[in-house]
Amino acid sequence: MKSKLGIRTKIGLLLFLMLLIALINLLVIYNYQKTQKHDTHIVNVAGRQRMLSQKMVKHALAIAAGIDQERKDLQETIELYEKSFLAMRNGGVSIPWGGKIKPPPLPVRDALSVVGEVWSGFKPKISIVQNEFRDNRVFSRAIDYLRTHDDELLEISDRIAKKFDEIFRKKTMGLQRLLLLLLGVDIFIFIIGGMLTGKITNPLRELSLIAEEVGKGELSKKIEVSSGDEVGQLCASFNRMIEDLKVSREKL
Repeated sequence: MKSKLGIRTKIGLLLFLMLLIALINLLVIYNYQKTQKHDTHIVNVAGRQRMLSQKMVKHALAIAAGIDQERKDLQETIELYEKSFLAMRNGGVSIPWGGKIKPPPLPVRDALSVVGEVWSGFKPKISIVQNEFRDNRVFSRAIDYLRTHDDELLEISDRIAKKFDEIFRKKTMGLQRLLLLLLGVDIFIFIIGGMLTGKITNPLRELSLIAEEVGKGELSKKIEVSSGDEVGQLCASFNRMIEDLKVSREKL
């Protein structure tokens, strides 16, 4: 079936597809860079949570050893840990960096709920160490609790960091597949462009050769008309001209 689309229309469609694919590539790369920046920030926040949990226990043990100056640092660490935890769980702004944090996906949210449960038991004990005197049973029991459950809080923090890492790796793999798909589309459009160029130049080349033979008096040649565009119309007109020349020659 002969194509009835004009050359300008074909070239216009091809250029539009090339522009569209280039725009999609730019959007994908921009979105990936933006997402990667946010994901890296989240990983840093999650890693800091682990560090803060260790820091709280360190301050608590220092207070138990008689260093009361650590109480202020412990209070600041508790506040920072809790605010950062709430930002990770609900979305918000990281402290003190001021970076935006999106609400986490469901698997991470479930893991963070476990952190909330552990923290609900951990925080009262750490507050006792901060506010109570060392020479009483409540203080001693709180210190024992922190020593016993410190590893539990660290393990959960590590689990959250791993879940973030798994999600980010899946995102990266999805992006790689999308880029491969776009590359395939680019190659396809390149092939279509080559075919379109061939459909324009090949008939013109054949027309030039046959025109030379017609100029030498050879009127038995014809050009195959394979399209209905401007080139096809030119070839058809050239064939009619050859027929007219034949008729004129016979009359002479």
